[in-house]
Order: sequence, then C-alpha cells, then structure tokens
Amino acid sequence: MKKRSILVVVLTVFMLFGCVPIDKENGMTVRAEASSLYTPTVKNMLANAFLPVGKAVYVYGGAWNEEDTAAGVEAMTYGISSRWAEFYNAQSSAYNYQNTRYQIHDGLDCTGYVGWTMYQLFGNSYSDIGYVYQSKKMASSYASLFGGTYTPKEQVTKRVCGDVMSSGGHAYMVVGQCSDGSVVFLHASPPAVNLCGTAAPNGRTNSEAVKLATRYMKTYFPAHYGKFPDTSRGKAYLTDYNRMQWPENVLPDPDGYRNMSAEAILADLFENVKIYANGARLFSDAEPYIDEGTTYVPLRAVSESFGAEVIWSEETGTATVQCGGHTVMINVRRNTVAFDDDPDSRMFQMKNDRITVPIRLAAELCGFQVEWEGVSKSVYLTK
Repeated sequence: MKKRSILVVVLTVFMLFGCVPIDKENGMTVRAEASSLYTPTVKNMLANAFLPVGKAVYVYGGAWNEEDTAAGVEAMTYGISSRWAEFYNAQSSAYNYQNTRYQIHDGLDCTGYVGWTMYQLFGNSYSDIGYVYQSKKMASSYASLFGGTYTPKEQVTKRVCGDVMSSGGHAYMVVGQCSDGSVVFLHASPPAVNLCGTAAPNGRTNSEAVKLATRYMKTYFPAHYGKFPDTSRGKAYLTDYNRMQWPENVLPDPDGYRNMSAEAILADLFENVKIYANGARLFSDAEPYIDEGTTYVPLRAVSESFGAEVIWSEETGTATVQCGGHTVMINVRRNTVAFDDDPDSRMFQMKNDRITVPIRLAAELCGFQVEWEGVSKSVYLTK
C-alpha cells in the first residue's frame, strides 16, 4: 500500500450482518471466518444474541431438528436465517405462536435461541450435534459440556452477564443485574425474541430492569418495540431458574461485563466505540469516537498500546510516532501530518486537548489489520 493511501483510507461503518455472504441454497447467512464477532467473549455472546431481535418470532420447536431431539440446521449455521426475517416481517402485533407450533424453520424457541447463540461462538468446538437441549437440562448440560459452574435455583442469589438460566419450561441469557435486584435478559418467548426485564425481588413490576429494557428496545429496535412492546416478566424469572456460569478460559470477559451493572453493560455495548488488540480491550482516558464514518482514537494511548514510541515536543507543537520502521509527525500548530516525510494535513483532529487519529493510521503504521464490527461498535486489530 502506498504511504499516502495509508493516511487517507477510512473505516466505513457498516452492520456486520449486512455484509456476510449468503448461502442461497438454504437461505442462511454463513460465517465470515475473519469476523471477530465469532470470538468467544461475554460481549460477543450478547452481540450475537441481539442479532435475532426484530428478525425472529417465537416458534415452538424453532431451531430444533425434525425428530425434536437436538439442534436443527438453523441452530448449527452461522448468521441469521433469511426465512426467520421473512416470517417475522409477515406477522402483525396479533401474532399467535399457538398457530405455528413446530414450524421449526420459521423462528426460534427459547432453547433453540440459546443454542443458536452458542453456535455462533463455539461452532463445533465443543459439540458435533449443537447446543440445543431441553430447557430443564440446559444449565446442567452446559455446565458439564463447557466445564461451567451449575447452581440450583434455591442457591442462586446473584446473576452476572452471560449466565445461562434454565427451568422446566424456559431458558434465558442474563445481560446484567440492577441495583434493585431485578435482571435484564435476552430470551425467545412468545411472541418474539426480545430484551426484557424481571420484576424486582419484592415483586415490584416497574423495576429498574424493565425500565432499562423498555428504553433500549424503544431506542435501538423501535419497529420491533412498536409491534411487540412487552418487555416485562415476573418474579418467577428470579426464583425458578437454575444457573450455569462460564469458566473464564472458555468465555473470557476482556470488557469486565461480569463486574458491571446492567445499565453500564447496555451503555457500553450500544453506545461506546470499543477497540481490541489481539483480543485484549484497550482502555484510555480519552474515548474513541466516530466522525463522518471514520473511527478516531487518542494518538498516544493507542499508539503506545501497539508498541509505538510517541514523542511530544512542546517547543514545536509536534507529536512524533515511530513504529515498524515508519515515522508519523503531527504538527498541531500548523495542522500538518507527515508520513515518512509525505505531508498530508487531513487525517488528525483535536478532541478535548488530545490528538486523535484514524484507527487505520495508528494500526497500519505498526502492522495491524483492522476490522470493524458494527453490531456493537467494535474495532478489532490483529497482527
């Protein structure tokens, strides 16, 4: 790549599911092997679990096989089924799942949804027959399969992000717990795949979790919320479910979601630009941001994370970055950038007294490849 083109290339914002190739034969999207959305992390579990929201209704038996014994083709395929979306779009707010029982290719049931989400993360790594189990066995089966910790319902006192909860008739995935003890979670339940909140432990239905779920559904899935607005579930979701918690080596948590409240998790997932270098999240005192389709990052914090040397000259107002045999010099007084002595003044900004540069400039300077994942506003950098 020519030197100047490294400076002028921009990171176009797109939704991952809008660019994954389509398998025309079965109508399923297939995995883009380079996509970091399929890397097993707690955040990616949520990002994948949100994909069917607004694209799949609840269908009893959905994503099970024809024999009703294990995962079906949809639960062992990467991406969203075009058939789910077509069927979802054909339904009104009066949709009645009792009329679609065992139309297994048209939507998802609770365990089919959880199993499909796990397949996005693990593929065939832990099972050749998928990750769909009867709800009453799901938490215990996952604990055995993944080496997680199983806790019976009588002993569950707190839930953290990523927990898989199951009972005799249902299963769901925890987003996070609120200060009043209510829980925000994702599940497939009549009428559709949805983000919901439980009542508080004291039975109060207008809980923090319900308010959060309502706010995020209204904001980020307005069409879905307009069709299926119910985001509230009862206290039984806190008392009647066994729990499986993940081992760190199977589902890492570089974002720290397990130690965050539901409100903080949702804010980070939907609102913050996140940067990962070889799987580790980079944190700095200045947040990345998007301007006209380009992701900008604080020069010093990110460049030094890449192994670059950053030198600031107060006398000349110049920041010099050296990495991989290349040198970038940014003069904030003259508003100029020189890449190996090739000047270009367009590709840096001042933000809160910080020099910010396009992520591609900082990454490619040090030999990283850059991938944008629009579902959760994440930038992945790999050597």
